[in-house]
Amino acid sequence: MLRCRELLAILALGLCAQTAGAEPREVLLPHGNLELSGVLEIAPGRTVADGVVLMLHGNMAHADMGVMRQFRKALNESGFSTLAINLSLKHNRRRGMLECDGTIGHRVEDALPELRAWLDWLARQGARSATLLGFSRGGHQVGWFLAEHPHPLVRSAVLLAPIVGRDGAAAERYQARYGKPLAPLLKQARALVAAGRADAVLDQAGFLSCDAARVSAAAFLSHYGLAEKNDTPALLARIRVPTLVVVAGGDEIARDTEPRLRPHIDGKLRRLVVVPGADHFFHDLYGEDAGDVLVKFLRGLQGG
Repeated sequence: MLRCRELLAILALGLCAQTAGAEPREVLLPHGNLELSGVLEIAPGRTVADGVVLMLHGNMAHADMGVMRQFRKALNESGFSTLAINLSLKHNRRRGMLECDGTIGHRVEDALPELRAWLDWLARQGARSATLLGFSRGGHQVGWFLAEHPHPLVRSAVLLAPIVGRDGAAAERYQARYGKPLAPLLKQARALVAAGRADAVLDQAGFLSCDAARVSAAAFLSHYGLAEKNDTPALLARIRVPTLVVVAGGDEIARDTEPRLRPHIDGKLRRLVVVPGADHFFHDLYGEDAGDVLVKFLRGLQGG
């Protein structure tokens, strides 16, 4: 039986399906002991049945961050409906950036069951197809999901400025960014997880955008352990739906993306396009350039 909250979301979705160019609507989806939130936008003259681009943000970010809004706009204006989701990051109805002042406990892999929950929800609403689009860390998470948990609704994927993962310079970059070595913290995190204390807290640890955070051993190890599943190039090689990788030519965060991914690009099932000069967030006109690339890819899959 559908929960009341999900029933309300479905009724809202039905209204969206009948309204050309409907305003963005929040959808709340029960998931375990949490509710997940997302922003649904139905393109003019379209319904959910015509297909939806499910969009995933980057580290500690959200569905309404600037880079997500600009690509949502480009897609909607070109006839593609979107569902931009907020990962829970272990918070109920999470919206906005995850702040550094609380204890951080989310793992990279926590995104995978949430992606499946949203895809299952879209299928229940009558969607016949979906494109998974991930930005930055979201690009890596989309790659991980499709490599290991293919979903029948997903017909294509887009990785925007994806984090490439395993990096021989990671320790040096961590030291430069936070002023402390990575190795001792990884050793401590591994020992705690091995001892069954995955939720134990590392205090004053540099973590993503936080200079000194309280972060669980499991969360730290998931993001910095450099396991094979954190390696986007290896995951890309295992995706079996048409996939577009959009690289920011001047990316200052996801560095060395093109040379790391290029060996896995065949020009058919997997394609790569570089937007020259673009920074990681595709600011200014670079966002329009990247949006044009994205729309061209999706229209090509439609035969248009």
